[in-house]
Formats: sequence, C-alpha cells, structure tokens
Amino acid sequence: QVRIQETQGELPRGSIPRSVEVILRAEAVESAQAGDKCDFTGSLIVVPDVSQLSTPGLRAETGSRVTGTEGYETEGIRGLRALGVRELSYKLVFLACYVAPTNPRFGGKELRDEEQTAESIKNQMSVKEWEKVFEMSQDKNLYHNLCTSLFPTIHGKN
Repeated sequence: QVRIQETQGELPRGSIPRSVEVILRAEAVESAQAGDKCDFTGSLIVVPDVSQLSTPGLRAETGSRVTGTEGYETEGIRGLRALGVRELSYKLVFLACYVAPTNPRFGGKELRDEEQTAESIKNQMSVKEWEKVFEMSQDKNLYHNLCTSLFPTIHGKN
C-alpha cells in the first residue's frame, strides 16, 4: 500500500496537495519507489477503514430509565455503542493493476514542459497512428464503438 500525492508543480499557488492510497499487488509492488512520477491503471474501490476498529470500545453501561413499582427500577442497556459495537466508516482507495513511469507522450505531464498542444501530439504519432485516429474521429458511432470495445461484458452498456 502506497500513498501518492499531487506534485507541487501541478497545484495552484498556496494549495495543499491531495493524496490517495494505492494498493499494489504482485509484480506492481516493486515498480514504484518514493519520489517516482508514475501512472497507475486500475479501479477506484471503497474499503472499510479498519484503523478505527483497533481503538478500544466502551464498556456496556446499565442505567435506570423508569422507576418501577415498590422502589424497584427497571434497567436497560443503552445503545449499540455501549455494547462495544462501533460504526464502520469507509474510505476510497485505488486498486492498481499496472504501474508505469509517467510518459508525456501518452498524456502524462513532464513538469519541465508546458502543456502539450494537439500539434505536438500529432508530431509524436506515426502516420499510420494519425490516420487511424482521424478515421475514428469521423465515425458517427464513435461513442458506441468505444463502449463496446472497452467494456464488452457490461450489461446495459448501450
């Protein structure tokens, strides 16, 4: 599990960098080191915040609620929290299945460069790649074709 955060160069002046936890598994574990600029591919998931479960719970406390007849009091246990049951909170975590060093050619930002223009991206492509992108841009069913090629097994993707 690693924590990544925005770089100072991408932030507006005076802003605090945001961070998110990333879970790496298998061969992706050793691919990112501290200080590296990486692109992560995976899914955003919700996991229980188990750090709150390790705090000691409260003891069950009995208390009188209603005074009964002949001076006897009826007692009861108040709330689940008094039984040691805690509310479980959740947090967002990114489950990465692939990690690669940031490459400005594929949309990653290299901090020493200005933002890339469409012309500079076109210059980095081969003629065959550019023709394929241009052909796709002229397709009236581009959105539908992208959905069926990227998400073929999702029910109701139409």
